[in-house]
Amino acid sequence: MRIHTIMRSPVFTVAEHTPLPHASAMMQGQGIRHLPVLRGRKGVGILTERDIQRAMPSTVSALARYEWPALLERLSVTEVATQPVLAVTPRVRVQEAARVMVERQRTGLPVLDEGDLVGLVTTTDMLNLLIRLLEARQPPGFGEILVAVDVD
Repeated sequence: MRIHTIMRSPVFTVAEHTPLPHASAMMQGQGIRHLPVLRGRKGVGILTERDIQRAMPSTVSALARYEWPALLERLSVTEVATQPVLAVTPRVRVQEAARVMVERQRTGLPVLDEGDLVGLVTTTDMLNLLIRLLEARQPPGFGEILVAVDVD
């Protein structure tokens, strides 16, 4: 099975010079955890929830709280996003992509075709595939069959 069969497409993206707070708000508003970063149509990185958490201050002691939003507004997604982009092609086998995700500790991989973003595959997509494969072998509800028995 190839990645193109389980990838999400189209996906929300962000331009490389987008301010971090705007990208973060987009992710929250859309309920997504991965946001591919583009230069034109080319994938140059991926912004994840983990990247955003690392960019946030742990404490606000040296600066006043009101100064942080202005500083974050000057941060672009390319300064925070995971780079270089680790991606797969639409024709890569699902098990190869899963292996890359595990070995490189990634929760999402952009899918690039000749450098152009065509989709995204995440751990959620992989788990949904696993569920479908397991249920094809043993449909839900057939794992345990209860039979009424008269014990008189």
